[in-house]
Amino acid sequence: MVELSIGYYLNNGAKLIMDASGESNPSSPVPDSPASARSAVDAPRLLALSKSVAQDYEFLWRFRKEFERRSFVTKDEAAIELSLNWDPDFLPNFEFANGGITSRQHDFFGTFALGEAMAEFLKGIEDYGAYSLLEAKNYDPLANMAAYTSAFHLLDSFLCLNGILFLRSPVGRSAWKFHRFLPQKGYEKVPVLKLAPDGLFRANGNRVNWLRATFESIGKWTYVPDSLRSVHRTKWAIFGGMLLSRIERMGVAGVPKEIRQFLGYCAGHLTYHGVKEASNDTVEGLRNLIQYTCIGYRLGNLKFDPLIVDLRNLAIYKNRTFDDYMRMAGPRYDQRLIKTPGKMTGMHFRRLAQGLARVQAVSLSQTIEETKVSSVSESFSDGLRSSFLMSNLVELDSTKVVKSEVYRVLHPALKQLVKTYFGDRRYLPVSEDVIPWAVGPKDNVAMHIIKPTTTYGICVSLNPQWFLS
Repeated sequence: MVELSIGYYLNNGAKLIMDASGESNPSSPVPDSPASARSAVDAPRLLALSKSVAQDYEFLWRFRKEFERRSFVTKDEAAIELSLNWDPDFLPNFEFANGGITSRQHDFFGTFALGEAMAEFLKGIEDYGAYSLLEAKNYDPLANMAAYTSAFHLLDSFLCLNGILFLRSPVGRSAWKFHRFLPQKGYEKVPVLKLAPDGLFRANGNRVNWLRATFESIGKWTYVPDSLRSVHRTKWAIFGGMLLSRIERMGVAGVPKEIRQFLGYCAGHLTYHGVKEASNDTVEGLRNLIQYTCIGYRLGNLKFDPLIVDLRNLAIYKNRTFDDYMRMAGPRYDQRLIKTPGKMTGMHFRRLAQGLARVQAVSLSQTIEETKVSSVSESFSDGLRSSFLMSNLVELDSTKVVKSEVYRVLHPALKQLVKTYFGDRRYLPVSEDVIPWAVGPKDNVAMHIIKPTTTYGICVSLNPQWFLS
């Protein structure tokens, strides 16, 4: 397999343009000037993250070798440690210590951030083409939802490469929970218990519902409970803040073209409210559009909620394509150009997904390449494979990814992972095998089991001594 350098991604990333079906679109304008090419590939991401992940991979490799040599007093202990450290359903997991929260995987936490970035990117690309299929049949609210879903997956990937990872219902510990009764005759009343992830609880017994992991400037991850009102609002607000920061440094070119075009959809809304500067071609106009669309906009004594979340809610919860502004403005549109104004929301959501896909394809490939360059070969291969499998991506239609225009510039190592695990099937099968053992007194016996998962035997080798009878 031909290895590609970072320069390849820098030179080719600006040419990534997809149409609604995921195929190349010759009619779409392709950036061809040095300035536009730079804005296409100079995607917001933490450059320090690559080097940190490389160090995490080396620690993970050492941790794996040390773990495989461990001995445990009981099978229960072996099962608990194996699950907490290697089962994707339990990873990552956390505990309260010294007045704060830490992760048991703190020394290789970047493994999960890069894994989530890969998984969310692939989901976003897989969903991308659904918009055109639904729009063609005039299922416009569903088309809007499909385009938004693609964009939101890609947004998650974007945030991960910027060192921000949100975890819903973070795992704090494991617990033996009832699974089934034994089917064998004479043993029908013997309960079978299986290890399951359990929540992260504060000292007062309250569960942590959301956790925000942040990669700090000192090169370490911090973990803070987050009382999210809406994960959608929060993530788009962070995204908007990053775009505003880029505008300060780079001007209009700091925002990729497709994202500027999506923001331009909201210009009419702002102009209607009396905001004079609402152009997506000026710094002031872009600032206003970002605030109004992603963060929330204050005008006089009014505070407008971020429009992107409202448009999403209309499509999902009310089966609507028109917000009130479009219902008012729609009759004025020239039907020779726009037959149905209600389709405009979906078109612009698709354009947003397109821009995020283009940016993330390059950012992700650059991050993987930089991590590889900074790593020892063996630890990189093992680490990237662990990132991929520990992300708990268990279902993917890889044909939709392979047929997309962005596939050609994805890093060869990521392409190989997609081919290995999803090239000939759309899901990772669950093994029927279990490792069982009896617990408790003879007059009240129960069975404990663990089920081999996708990472066992690949990311960690099971020591046969752990579960010997």
